[in-house]
Amino acid sequence: MQQSHQRGKRSLMYWIVFLIVSIAIGGYWYTQVAYPYNPPVNINAFGNQTTPGYIHVVTQNGQKVVQNIKDNFQIGVPDGWKIHTKNGDITIGNNNTNIITDGIEGGCRVVASHTQITNLDSYAKQYCDSDPDCKYYKKEKTTNPSVISLTFFGSFVESGDPSYYLEQVNTDFIVLGIHCENATMKQQELPKILSSFSRIK
Repeated sequence: MQQSHQRGKRSLMYWIVFLIVSIAIGGYWYTQVAYPYNPPVNINAFGNQTTPGYIHVVTQNGQKVVQNIKDNFQIGVPDGWKIHTKNGDITIGNNNTNIITDGIEGGCRVVASHTQITNLDSYAKQYCDSDPDCKYYKKEKTTNPSVISLTFFGSFVESGDPSYYLEQVNTDFIVLGIHCENATMKQQELPKILSSFSRIK
């Protein structure tokens, strides 16, 4: 009887250990593999976090500038704006904006990314030809002579919302998108953002 009781206790202990180990392994798998969101590194507060060696934050003429050395582009960061980076993309946004997600409530969010585009006209034509919702596109100069705006028009959500392409310098184009809570805010912020969007000299 006592032997049977000890066997039962031992069996219960095995089950408890198995359950604890299963929970630990499951929790590790969820956070490392299954968890759907991996936030960008906040390079505004380095702390013990690391950023790619090719992302630098410098000061030029009294303004904070974030640079992607590998893809040869930089963008000025207005006072009080946050900086995030992931996979070489640079995102900046003002303090009311959750720049880790797509939220723009109360502010603006700017994303600059390297592209595989080597010819802007070919890209625009091919994009419009392949999308039945695209009616036409327009390419225009901006206040920054190194930046061209490209806007697609048609029956889709982003119709009429331009993207901004930094000139090619022995490499692919860099694209910048700016999204603000309203048009007035965008008109206020866009000239400052575009004027600082450049290749690294």
